[in-house]
Amino acid sequence: MKRMASQHKVFTPEHLNIVRRAIERVRLQRRLPRTGAQTERLASKALDLFKAGYIRVEALARALREDG
Repeated sequence: MKRMASQHKVFTPEHLNIVRRAIERVRLQRRLPRTGAQTERLASKALDLFKAGYIRVEALARALREDG
């Protein structure tokens, strides 16, 4: 398993799938629409957390939920 996404210049399809799945879990829990400012902020935060080392769906989703 790759250590951290920040070591890579480009997100791989695998990386994007992890981020997408985590966003979708939290988005559904919060009942957010697919598009909109709140969802965009959630996606931005998810990318930041992924780059910081949250490279598993469960850990990333948990960190997003804790972030509020």
